[in-house]
Amino acid sequence: MPEKELVAEVIREKALLFMRDEIPHGIAVVVERFKERPGTDLVDIDVNIYCERESHKGMVIGKGGAMLKKIASAARTDCEEFPRLPRQLTVLGEGQSRLAR
Repeated sequence: MPEKELVAEVIREKALLFMRDEIPHGIAVVVERFKERPGTDLVDIDVNIYCERESHKGMVIGKGGAMLKKIASAARTDCEEFPRLPRQLTVLGEGQSRLAR
């Protein structure tokens, strides 16, 4: 599986794990940008999370962005374990994450 798809699945898995009661399976994760930073071990990843229902957006974001941060942090930890990716990875960083429908 390509790294982009793997990252998207990890993020979706974390969202469903943390919100299993609120959001059945009505979300999709799309990696918009996957780019290595020259001269570093960092990979910048821009991700959109699409919600099936407008009412789900607030739940995915959470109060003050708390749920989105929780999802991003857990996904980042898992992604850093991938052998083919650099050890430091930026996922859903501030100013990079967008929630759209």
